[in-house]
Amino acid sequence: MMKLEKICNGKLTKESFGKLKFLEVSYCSQLKNLFSFSIAKGLLLLKDIEVTYCRRMEEIITCNGEHDAHCVNGTEAVDNIKFSQLCSLRLRDLPKFLQVCTCLNEEQLTESSSSTMSFFNDTIISFPILETLELSFVNVGKIWDNGLTVTDSTCFQNLVTLNVNNCGFLKNLFPSSVAANLLQLKRLVVMMCDMMEEIISTDEVMDKKFKFPRLNSLTIRGLEKLTKFCSATFVEFPLLTELIIMRCPALKTFNSYSAENHDALSLFNEKVAFPSLKTMEIGLIHKPNRIWSDQLTEDSFCKLEDVEFTNCRSLTSIFPSGMLRRLYSLTTSRVSECCMVKEIFEIPITDVQEESKNTHSQLRNLHLFKLPSLKHVWGKDPRGILTCPNIQKLYIYECPNLQHLFPYSVAKSLLKLEILCIIDCGIKEIVAEEDGLVKVPKFVFPQLTDLRLIKVHQLVRFYAGSHTSEWPLLNWLVVSECIVEVLALECQSFLKTYGLAYHGVPLEQRHLFLIDKVAFPRLEKLKLERILLSRIWDDEHEGLVGKEEWTQILSHLRELKLSDLSNLMYLWEESTQPCTAYKNLNTLEVINCGRLKKLVPSSVSLQNLVNLIVSDCSRMVYLLSSSTAKSLTKLKKMSISRCEMMEGITSTHEEGNDDEGEIVFDHLKVLELNSLPALTMFYPGNYEMSFPNMEEIVVRQCREMQTFCHGVISTPKLHKLLIDEEDENSSESDAEWDDEYEELFPHRREHVRFTEDVNSIILQHWNSKHGIGMELQQMFTEQDDQIDEEHSDGNSYKDYEHFMSTRQEFLPFMFASNFLYAFTHNKYTTETVKSSEFLINRWQGI
Repeated sequence: MMKLEKICNGKLTKESFGKLKFLEVSYCSQLKNLFSFSIAKGLLLLKDIEVTYCRRMEEIITCNGEHDAHCVNGTEAVDNIKFSQLCSLRLRDLPKFLQVCTCLNEEQLTESSSSTMSFFNDTIISFPILETLELSFVNVGKIWDNGLTVTDSTCFQNLVTLNVNNCGFLKNLFPSSVAANLLQLKRLVVMMCDMMEEIISTDEVMDKKFKFPRLNSLTIRGLEKLTKFCSATFVEFPLLTELIIMRCPALKTFNSYSAENHDALSLFNEKVAFPSLKTMEIGLIHKPNRIWSDQLTEDSFCKLEDVEFTNCRSLTSIFPSGMLRRLYSLTTSRVSECCMVKEIFEIPITDVQEESKNTHSQLRNLHLFKLPSLKHVWGKDPRGILTCPNIQKLYIYECPNLQHLFPYSVAKSLLKLEILCIIDCGIKEIVAEEDGLVKVPKFVFPQLTDLRLIKVHQLVRFYAGSHTSEWPLLNWLVVSECIVEVLALECQSFLKTYGLAYHGVPLEQRHLFLIDKVAFPRLEKLKLERILLSRIWDDEHEGLVGKEEWTQILSHLRELKLSDLSNLMYLWEESTQPCTAYKNLNTLEVINCGRLKKLVPSSVSLQNLVNLIVSDCSRMVYLLSSSTAKSLTKLKKMSISRCEMMEGITSTHEEGNDDEGEIVFDHLKVLELNSLPALTMFYPGNYEMSFPNMEEIVVRQCREMQTFCHGVISTPKLHKLLIDEEDENSSESDAEWDDEYEELFPHRREHVRFTEDVNSIILQHWNSKHGIGMELQQMFTEQDDQIDEEHSDGNSYKDYEHFMSTRQEFLPFMFASNFLYAFTHNKYTTETVKSSEFLINRWQGI
């Protein structure tokens, strides 16, 4: 109702709208008010008022009527309007709004403005049971007048929810007289008020204490000029459980009563109490360099469970030593983008610590992100002052100056740790070295399932000294961009060679993990990339550790991904004995491992492998031995690309003179060979090759590939064979061809059977690329020209039928070269398209 100017037009009785309970007005752009003063006095049952998006609305109640004018001019006694049933008042997007009831004559209205008038005119209107007040995008200068007496303010004592949002002229939220009477207030939200400097006004003498006895949630967000919540001798929030202070860059302290301002750089001091606070989120405040003062009320912050600090520019530490004893309920802590933070937990400097002051934290989740100055998570080894035995998840990201993560005593107590993720940090060792140890320490992580060390460029070792570590439930291990020569070494071999310490050990010979026998019995996923690894497992110390132990470690692996390992020479050493190290492997990816000459030795079986991807292994000549190939009974997809020296996929080195045998890939459906310039064939031996479920073979940029294998090959379900001299990125034409083929012959797609075997097709393709078959190309060109000239005489179909019936020996070559693509991309006649169907029929033997 964009043009509505009045809700009521004409004279109405006082009883009009007397039974109205709910009033909602929206998008009435011309409406300036809702009721006259006289009508408003009769709204005795009204419970809820909501007015939104009325751009010219100035007031709820107007005094412009004839009877109302007497009230304004003082010629008649004015009765106070009491909205005795009104529980909720919500006003949103009213940029012209002045007051609930202005009741000013023209002279008074001219002298006033929205920045000086109070939202409530308490001498005329009262709201004795108002519970919800919401003001959003209402440009009032005051909600309550600062001169409001305690008696007048009691009409708001039932307020439960107060939400003030984007009120650009407000400098404070309420005067002290109102604050003192908000006894029922449970939720307070103040957001995006650009001019607000304080929540409780200090225009009067502030030698007062404030208590918000029922407030449980306080949100202060986007108040650019806010410097404090209040200035009082004491302010208490006995039931507050949630506190959010975000984007208040000028905020110095919560309560700034202190005359000397001795602790102005602490956000919370002894003049404020939060005995029930559980969740606290602080972000984008730039003035305080500490969150907590050394002096706090006895029970404040003792129930904190979840804290988050984001972009607090001046903070240097998070939990000072005086706060540690209050952290026994803390379960989650997140700290991010605080550029000056140097430590998270400040440990007191003392040699004697009373047992009664030790804190056993319930901390379960710790997230540290983008802390460029962070040097220590724990300022030093707490040695019982603060224990964190319940940590389950620990994420550290972009902390370039952090040199180690755990002090010795903390690392020894991490019995519940499940996930440890370190990304882009300067850590050299995960656990700091402990001096004066007599025995070799053992670190046990009985619950850890996920360990990720990514872009930790300086990481050399887990612990700076002789030790053992056990990871009985470790399921997923990722190591990327670290200085590591060997992933793991059995401890006894280290002791024999180097003794109890790392002193004098060349850097390149240091190992990430020192373990005691089978330390990773449940490892299923392993990803290694961009590290100086020469071998995954060290087994060169005969007599100290045998291959049997390492076989047990690897036997549970289901996923192995190796990428950019420039020094990696083998996945397993050559042996004549059968090996079951990778027997449960499901996915194997090997990418850019330039020194790797073969995937695995012939002794290794890969009977459960489903996906195999190998790329950019420049020294690999053959991928697999024939014996290993025979074990690939569950393989579904094989993709080999950009291996410059690869001559064949399967080798024949262990076959000898045996010409009888068969290699069966029972479940292989997709085979992709791409950019293998030295590849001459898939398998150079004489065994028969069987692919009973093969559906798709793609060969790209394999210019020397003359045939698939020397022996017989069986592909009964093959329906796509693509041989393309373009690279893998230029597959659009093939996809386009498939779509058009489906459209032309939808009933043929699932029933295509090659009458020629794959060997013949590949050979004919190779012959055509090397000048053999030029005559065929010329014949196609001549026949095309002839049909273009004669297509109108209706003989095109017969010409093609005759042409193809005399050249059946070239049919496999045409399909191998995507000959149909020519048909579907040229403007042939209907007869020509029919002739292409004839070609398919002839080719299938139909």
